[in-house]
Amino acid sequence: MSLRIATVTANPSVDVCVAVDRVLPQRKLRCGPPRRDPGGGGLNAARVIRRLGGDPGVIFAAGGDSGQRLQGLVRDEKLTCYVVPIAGDTREDFTADERTSGDQYRFVLPGPRLTAAESDQLLEAVWTLTPHPDLILASGSLPRGVASGFYGRLAMRAREAGRRFAVDASGSALRAALSAGVWMAKPNLAELEELVGTALPTQDQRVAACQSIVARGRAEVVALTLGA
Repeated sequence: MSLRIATVTANPSVDVCVAVDRVLPQRKLRCGPPRRDPGGGGLNAARVIRRLGGDPGVIFAAGGDSGQRLQGLVRDEKLTCYVVPIAGDTREDFTADERTSGDQYRFVLPGPRLTAAESDQLLEAVWTLTPHPDLILASGSLPRGVASGFYGRLAMRAREAGRRFAVDASGSALRAALSAGVWMAKPNLAELEELVGTALPTQDQRVAACQSIVARGRAEVVALTLGA
């Protein structure tokens, strides 16, 4: 039997990417044709899982015209989606690839503000899935209006239900999840340094910091990413 995975994306986006010769101030920048992809941590993870042969369910909040477009993009990826409708408009993020330098410029919008009721609906959506997932992966930023303890609440519910819970977050959202206890945490180096409150310039220090999280029972596995 294959592992049943569900991903949760509280603050998804429609990611718009264009190419431009150079990024310059006070100029009209002539861009190439835009490419649009579903974005947000949980959706990005689900797209990879799908490409690796899995069949994840994706849970995300969506609203407005951009939310409708996002749902279409998710369906194009052949992902099974469970949408929590919200009153606000789903954000659109913008990326410009500069041809002359190879640099990438990423403009990330804050996203909509969710009401308390919408936040609770997103939390409860995980437990309405049939069959229930074996692994719940929550990834990405939290939108305005959603308390920083959201991932912690998900982690506690997952533990009570006997499900594995993985989190890819930062700051107070990551701390809340770890306080509740998770199966896996996936910080990058900047997020880990913020979490432990000190710079970690050497490999030994980084490994020790990850091991300390495991030793304190906050995660069974810590996957530290170091790439750009």
